[in-house]
Amino acid sequence: MANIVVEDHAIRIVVGKGLRLDDIALYVERVVPTGLIKEGQVADELAFSEFMQSLVDEYGLKKADVRFYAPNSLVMMRQVDIPNDVKDRELKAHFELEVGISLHLPFEEPLIDVYPLEQEQASEEEEYHESPSEVAATEETESTRRGLLFAASSDEVMKYTEIFEDVGLHPIAVDIQALGVYRYFYYLEEPPAEQVHLFFELNLTSVNISVFYNHQLEFLRFEQLDMDMDAWAHVQKGEGKVDFQVRHDQRDAVEEVIVNQVEELGRIMNFYRYSQHQGERRVDEIIVSGDYPELKDVCQTLELTYDLPVRLLNGWMPNREIEVSSPAFVPALGLALKGSVK
Repeated sequence: MANIVVEDHAIRIVVGKGLRLDDIALYVERVVPTGLIKEGQVADELAFSEFMQSLVDEYGLKKADVRFYAPNSLVMMRQVDIPNDVKDRELKAHFELEVGISLHLPFEEPLIDVYPLEQEQASEEEEYHESPSEVAATEETESTRRGLLFAASSDEVMKYTEIFEDVGLHPIAVDIQALGVYRYFYYLEEPPAEQVHLFFELNLTSVNISVFYNHQLEFLRFEQLDMDMDAWAHVQKGEGKVDFQVRHDQRDAVEEVIVNQVEELGRIMNFYRYSQHQGERRVDEIIVSGDYPELKDVCQTLELTYDLPVRLLNGWMPNREIEVSSPAFVPALGLALKGSVK
């Protein structure tokens, strides 16, 4: 099973023989050539296909089953009303029929998945005014129950699927990255249901923010940062690690972007606390991951700024030979756990 995470600048692959992290047999991190991927979407299909073919050939991945994430920039989340006469097994089909009628999405023929919420989990949400990922609210009535709907662009997901198939891989599952990161966190910690965790995934060119309460995703946001790869130098250290470093002449610009993101995190926490939950619920802990090379400094800044516990979510170290310890591998490790039971 190959678990593949594609970023604009890097690809990470974790290959396992089972459903446990101790079964990891191979991990790979490589720089993606500039121009192949933009905001998670395939910009040059031929060149990306050739790049993937080289990796498949080099690591003997032909015919491997593959799991991957839908592009973060094209994933939406909403709370929806589910008619009580619609059974759980009929949820997906029901909302697929509602697209363009009562359900309006910015994708043609979107991929949809729906999960019912328990009564105590359901809450009315307002849309964060700058967030590309929505949490829409509708008035709950006696004839409906609440559910969580995820939607993604089928065009982009199918583009990845077809490229993977063309190079000899066998795609079997598409996931949402925020869910994969939480899956890994839950595997490590089994956090109490009553705690609110904010996940701050800071990458070289993007940031993913999500909030979980009672093991349920309540807020989702992706933002492309005002940085490009010209600000970064990199060195390939073996097959499983790329060492990214900010270029000296770009440090001030990069630090300004990080300061803005730290400040924005405060606005998001206030929105979550006061707009979504009328002051009755607040973030208890911030969980940091990503491939930004100075995450420890970011954690210290967050602790000083918000007076909250901040934890850096590291990777997995099953043995001395296989060590996926970088926080950059967290999303891939979350994919590797899909379908597992601790």
